[in-house]
Amino acid sequence: MKSKLFSLNSFITSLKGIGSSILTMLSALPLWLLGIFLVKKGLVIVGGLFGLIVLVWYLFFWGYISKRLWRWS
Repeated sequence: MKSKLFSLNSFITSLKGIGSSILTMLSALPLWLLGIFLVKKGLVIVGGLFGLIVLVWYLFFWGYISKRLWRWS
């Protein structure tokens, strides 16, 4: 399937991706702030592991939101 670079479909797909990123970031922000808090309290290893877990969760959640909210092909 071939599509134009500057078409309405490309623009809508980009907006969907940006929307997914914003929704996912708003949901992950409190968890990342908790990880930063743990690191500042001296629990560097626990905070770092928590941050890695949240990063993996972020990637899966972004895919989940993208798949559920918008049916793009």
